[in-house]
Parts: sequence; structure tokens; C-alpha cells
Amino acid sequence: MIHKNKYINSSKISEAKFREIVRYFVADLSATQIATLSGISRNSINRYVMEIRHRIYDFCNSESPFIT
Repeated sequence: MIHKNKYINSSKISEAKFREIVRYFVADLSATQIATLSGISRNSINRYVMEIRHRIYDFCNSESPFIT
């Protein structure tokens, strides 16, 4: 089975489209703005943005010297 996206398993969007969403997320655009620019529904964008936030949270927790 060929994966379309190495960042999200069983994703229906391509890796390039996901990277586009990440760029808009980093630029601090709202989900509505990202949806308009990327052509993906706002609900899907909200789901992807939440996944990005969870991964950032998990990474910060694993790398923090203050958490035991």
C-alpha cells in the first residue's frame, strides 16, 4: 500500500497539501482562512490543526527538562 502522506496515517490529502496547511498554521491564519486558501473544508482543517497542536505538545513534553 502506498501512503499519500508520511505525516498522517490514512490521510486523504497529499503530503504537499499537508505541508501547505502547516505553513498557513505557522503563519497564524485561522481555520477559515486556511480552508479558503487550501480548498479543504473548515472541519477537516480544524482536525488537522488539532493534530498539529497535539504533536507540538507531545514533542515539548518529551524534550522539556522540567517534566519528570
